[in-house]
Amino acid sequence: MDGTKGVVQQDKHKFQCNISTLFSPIGTIAQTYQRSGINVNFNAQAKKLYWFGSYWNYNPANNDFYEPRSEGYFFRRGKSVMGGAWFESNASKKYYFNIETAIRRYIDFYGQAALDAFLIQRYRFNDRLSLSYQFSFQPRFNNVGYTDKISSDIIFARRRINTVENIFSVKYSFTNKMGITFRGRHYNSSVYNRNSLLSGLTVNYQAIVL
Repeated sequence: MDGTKGVVQQDKHKFQCNISTLFSPIGTIAQTYQRSGINVNFNAQAKKLYWFGSYWNYNPANNDFYEPRSEGYFFRRGKSVMGGAWFESNASKKYYFNIETAIRRYIDFYGQAALDAFLIQRYRFNDRLSLSYQFSFQPRFNNVGYTDKISSDIIFARRRINTVENIFSVKYSFTNKMGITFRGRHYNSSVYNRNSLLSGLTVNYQAIVL
């Protein structure tokens, strides 16, 4: 849906529902449902050619068939809600930036939460030379996941995960068909276990519910 009101040149709205299932059961696990979600998205372009938007998401409880890392088990993750927003400046200007942030909160599920923050900057000196820098910070709080297996017990832990990425690029164009790009990337992801949670299940082919 597009419209023109005030400073806004065009706006768009989107509503989506999705569901994901396995094509066929894994081993003796009869369950095939993986995940589902409801998404609402809004974005608009101003008459000065900058963009902005917001998005929202709800995910019901879902089944993770891979995190237990043991045949015959799947992990039941809690439901969650997420909200985010972004802003993008006029890309035709010499200096351009894009900033975005989003927060996901799990409902009644060990206080699990997630934050995503992104920043992109670019400076174009002329039609041939430009510099760009990208930064992302993605911490995970009380993230629940596999940590060990002792005998028949699958051990999960609550973890703090910090992921940081920096990308610096230099682009030089000789012609409209030929150019060269230098790209340097720094990536670091650290995991800190807070405490372990014993699954408590000894019966095969069951969901792990902590």
